[in-house]
Amino acid sequence: MKAKLPTEDVVIHGVIADLRPARGPHPHLKWRAVLDVDSTVSGRFFDEHLTFHIHSPEKAGIVVGGRYEISLAVRVDGTFELKGIRPWNDDQPRET
Repeated sequence: MKAKLPTEDVVIHGVIADLRPARGPHPHLKWRAVLDVDSTVSGRFFDEHLTFHIHSPEKAGIVVGGRYEISLAVRVDGTFELKGIRPWNDDQPRET
């Protein structure tokens, strides 16, 4: 059985700046999305942009200009695993 590497969870808020067809690391990941990061809600994320691959914008429910909360797992080797995407706006009450 393969041991899992430890991860740290990160949650960020931002706006989708770009969506375009692009080959991802897996054959089913056919689109590249670029998120302009507004804020880091939890964990450590210091970049201004996050680029990730998805199956399709329709399946992920994202559009250019849309605001989203992105959940990531950050592995020890520094790679990211996308855990979730959900719509977000500044007016939503924050969970405590």
